[in-house]
Amino acid sequence: MGKCASSSAGSAAGLARARPSRDRCCCAGLVGLLACLSLSGGCAQHYDNRFVYVRGTIPTPLIKATEPGTYVLVPDDSLTPKFSIDLAPGDPYGFRKREDDAIIAVAKDKEIELGDRYVPYYYWRKKGEK
Repeated sequence: MGKCASSSAGSAAGLARARPSRDRCCCAGLVGLLACLSLSGGCAQHYDNRFVYVRGTIPTPLIKATEPGTYVLVPDDSLTPKFSIDLAPGDPYGFRKREDDAIIAVAKDKEIELGDRYVPYYYWRKKGEK
């Protein structure tokens, strides 16, 4: 009986040791993800010449167009731009928080409502670039 009891206890102990290892791995991944997000400088990122805003985050300051052209605002769930505008070098664009706490897209003197429908992220890009 002692042998059976000790092997059951050993199996339970083995399972208990296996779980923290998996939990540590998951926690390490989560910590790594959070570290990357915190080091990335906020919610707006530059991916392949896109200026991205991720819903639920605080927008970083506006940026300035570096070259003239038509810039488009594209929601994550569509390839069709929501808005387009011609910008000259130095014209500001990006995302900002209004006084009523709504996040809006901005280009020059225009404010574009992102809407209530949940879209994971929006991005600005120069038309013709990917």
